[in-house]
Amino acid sequence: MTFGQTAGNELLGNDLLPVEIVLHPSWWHAHADITFDEDFFYHPAKRVESERRMEMVLHDRFGRHGLGTDHNRDLPVIGAVHNAAGYLLSEMLGCAVRY
Repeated sequence: MTFGQTAGNELLGNDLLPVEIVLHPSWWHAHADITFDEDFFYHPAKRVESERRMEMVLHDRFGRHGLGTDHNRDLPVIGAVHNAAGYLLSEMLGCAVRY
């Protein structure tokens, strides 16, 4: 996802800069009432519902910057798209994950 644009910087030009936006779980909980429990990561219906809610919050708050473009779509997603969570790799390596 791209965010923002350079303002005519002679070194960067006017190309869009590729920036990935992720927010802390506490931000999502406070602003979208999302709980990152085990069901969030492993229950497909809850995951799609939560991701759509996250897209809607991004669209409502930051849509003018290009965030939340999928707010009207039910998309199944593998991994944490809008959340800085490295649970999958940790579990694959045998680490215990506390949700």
